[in-house]
Amino acid sequence: MEIKRAAADLNLSRCVKQNVAHVGSLLRSTLELAEILETVEKRVQKQQLLGAVVSLKQLMRGAAPFAEYALGEYVIHHRVPQLSQDIFTAAVHDFNAWLKLLRESSLPIGTAALKWEGIVQSGSVEKKLRVSEEGEWWVEMSYVRACIRRAPFTESSSIVNILHGTSIQEVFEELHHGTYYRNYYAESRMQQLKLDLFEAPLSSEGLSGEATVEELEKYCATALGFVLIEDIVHNVTEPHVQSTTEIICMWEKLSQAMADRARHVSTLLLSDPEYTARMMDVFRLLRSFVGIAVESVKSVRLSPLILSLVVESMSDSIISSWLQEACMEATQVVLTDTLMPLNATSSEEYHAYVTRFYVDRCKSIELPLPVCGFRSGSVTLPYASMVPAIGDTALRFLSQCHSIMVMDDGAVVRQSELNNVDEMLLKYLSVLFRTVAELLQTHMVSVDARAVLQLAVYVTSCATMSVIVSCVEQQFVLAWHGDCGEARREILGVPRLLADSANLFAKAVQKGIERLLAAFVAETEDRLQPVAEIDYWKRLVEVRRGTAAPMTTRADNNASEGKGLVEAMEYIIDMIPKLTAVLQVSVVRSVLGSVVAHAAITTQSNLERAIYSGCRDGTASDFTTLRECVREFELLCTIQIPLWQKRIEGAISGLSVAQRFPLQPKQIADELILWIRRKGAEVATEQANTNQVFAGIEGAGKLVAKGVERGIYVVGQTVKGGANAITGAASAIKGKRET
Repeated sequence: MEIKRAAADLNLSRCVKQNVAHVGSLLRSTLELAEILETVEKRVQKQQLLGAVVSLKQLMRGAAPFAEYALGEYVIHHRVPQLSQDIFTAAVHDFNAWLKLLRESSLPIGTAALKWEGIVQSGSVEKKLRVSEEGEWWVEMSYVRACIRRAPFTESSSIVNILHGTSIQEVFEELHHGTYYRNYYAESRMQQLKLDLFEAPLSSEGLSGEATVEELEKYCATALGFVLIEDIVHNVTEPHVQSTTEIICMWEKLSQAMADRARHVSTLLLSDPEYTARMMDVFRLLRSFVGIAVESVKSVRLSPLILSLVVESMSDSIISSWLQEACMEATQVVLTDTLMPLNATSSEEYHAYVTRFYVDRCKSIELPLPVCGFRSGSVTLPYASMVPAIGDTALRFLSQCHSIMVMDDGAVVRQSELNNVDEMLLKYLSVLFRTVAELLQTHMVSVDARAVLQLAVYVTSCATMSVIVSCVEQQFVLAWHGDCGEARREILGVPRLLADSANLFAKAVQKGIERLLAAFVAETEDRLQPVAEIDYWKRLVEVRRGTAAPMTTRADNNASEGKGLVEAMEYIIDMIPKLTAVLQVSVVRSVLGSVVAHAAITTQSNLERAIYSGCRDGTASDFTTLRECVREFELLCTIQIPLWQKRIEGAISGLSVAQRFPLQPKQIADELILWIRRKGAEVATEQANTNQVFAGIEGAGKLVAKGVERGIYVVGQTVKGGANAITGAASAIKGKRET
C-alpha cells in the first residue's frame, strides 16, 4: 500500500510540475504579448509607423496561441483592428504630408536641375581649321575624351526627404491597403498636375517681356521637378505606384500643355522691343527642359517630339528675325559706305580687317596688300570698310544660328529628320549674301559717273567678298556636326557650298569694272575734246615756233585750257599708281589697255575731225596750216609716245601698250597729208573752174553792155523823131486856129 501511495504521490507531483511549467510558459507568453502590445502602442504614439506595423505582425503571431483565451480574443479581435486603424490613419496623414512635400518640391528641384553647373559629356570629335600660306584651307579632326565635371545639387536634401517618404508604401502594403495607396497617389498627383500646370493661369496683363519669360521659367521648373520626382518615386517603389504607360501619358499631356504655353508666351512677346532676345531666352529654356527631362528620366524613354516641334518652329522664327536684322545691318553698312580705302592704324585693326578673314592669304584675287603685314604707322587697304563689316555680320549670324541648331541625339532636335537643317542654313546665308550683292549694285548706281577711284574701290570690295564668303563657309564646315568634306582641301576665295553667292559678287565685280572703264574713258574723252578743234593744233604750232606762250595745265578762265592729248595721257599715267594701290593688277592691266586703246581711237577721230573742219576759205594758207598741224601731231607723238611707254612700263609691268602703242602717228599723218593734198587739188580744180566761169561771165557782160548801148542810141533817135513829129503837128493845129 505504501508503495502504491508513493507512486500516486509521485504521479501527482509530476503533473503539478508540468502544469506549473505550462502555466509559467503561458505567463511568459502573456508577458511577451503584453510587451509587444505595449511596443506597438508606443510606436503608434511616436508615429513610428513602419516599426508599428512590424510589431503588429509580431503581436498577431504572439496572440495566435491565446485565441482560445480571453486575452487572445481581446488582442486579436479588439486591439489589433484598433491599432491597425490607428496606424492606417497615421499613415494616411503622413502620406498626405508626403504628397504635399512632393508638390512643394517640384519648383525648387526643377530650378536646381535647370541651373545645375555640372557636366556629363560623352566623347566627341573636335575640329580645327587649318589655312596655309598658299591660300588653301581644310579641317582637321581629333577625338576628345568624355568629360565629367561635378557640381553640388542644391536640392539634394529635398530628394532625400522624398526617398524617405516612399517608405510609407510598405506600411500600406503590410496593412493590405496597397491598392488604396497606389490609387490615392495617382489621383493626388494628377490633381496636383492640373492645379499647378494644366490649369495654372498665365498672368500677362501689366507684365514686361522679362517678367513674362520669368513666369514661363517658373512654370518650366515646376514641370521639370514634377517629372523628375515621378521618375524617382517610380524607381524606388515596389510595386510601382504608376505604370510606364501612365508616365508616358502624363508626359505627353504635360508636353502639350508646355507647348501651348510657350506659343502663347511667344505671341505675348511680339510687342516687346527686345523680341529676339526674349525669344532666345524662351528657346534656351525649352531646350534645357527637354534635354534634362529626356536624359534624366530612366524609368521610361520620353519622346521629345511635341516640344521639339515647338523648339524648331521657335528657332525658325528666331533665325528669321536674326536674318532680318543682319540684312538691315548690311543695308546700313553698304548704303552709307563712302567707298574710300580702309586704313588700319594698329595691329588690332589690321587683324580685324585682314587676317581675321585670311584676306592676306588669298592668292586668287591678287589684292595689293603689304607682304609683311602690319608693322607700324598706317596701312591703306584696297577695299572699303563695308567688307569686314559685312564679314562680321555674316559670321555673327552664322554663330547665332549654330547656337540654336545644336544637334542633340536624345533631347531637343530632330530637325535633321524634319528638314535638312544644313541646306536651310545655307539658304539663309544665300539670302543674306544675295541681299548684300543687290545692295552693292544699288550703291554702285549712286556713285558719280566720273568717280574712278571710288569705282575702283568698289570693284576690289566686291572681289574681296568672295574671300568673306569663303571664310563663312569655313565656319559652317567647322561647326557642323556632319560630314561636309572635312578632308577636302579648299581654296580661299573659291567657296564650294556657297558658290552661288560668290558668283553674285563675281557679277558685281564685272559690272563694277564696266562702270569703272566707262568712268575712266569719260574722263579721258573729256581731256581729249580740244584735239577735235583745229585751234588747239594751231596753238601747239605757235607754241613750238615761239610765237605764243606755252599752254598752262590749268586755267580757271578757260575750261579748254589744261586739256589735250598730252594732258589726257598724263592723266592716264598718273592714275596707274592710284589704281594699282586699290585694284588687282590684272584688272588694272585690262582697264588701262582698254582706256589707252580708246584714247588712241578718240585721238585719231578727233584729229581727223579737226583737220576736216579746218578747211575754211580753201586758200593755200589754210592747207599749209593743216599740214603744219598734222606734222605737229606727228612730231608730238614721235617725241611723247616713247616717253609714255617708258613711264607706263615703269608704273606697271606686262601691259601691251608699253611695247606696242595703239596710236600710229606716221600712218595717221600720212593719211591726213594725203587727204589734204587731195583736198587741195580738189579745191584748186574747183577754183580753176570757178575762174573760167567768172571769165565767161565777164565777156558776156561786155557784149551785153555794148548791145545795150546801141539799143539806147536807136531808141533815142526814134524818140527824137517822134518828138519832132509831135512838134510839127502842134504847129499845124496852131495855124489852123489862127486862120
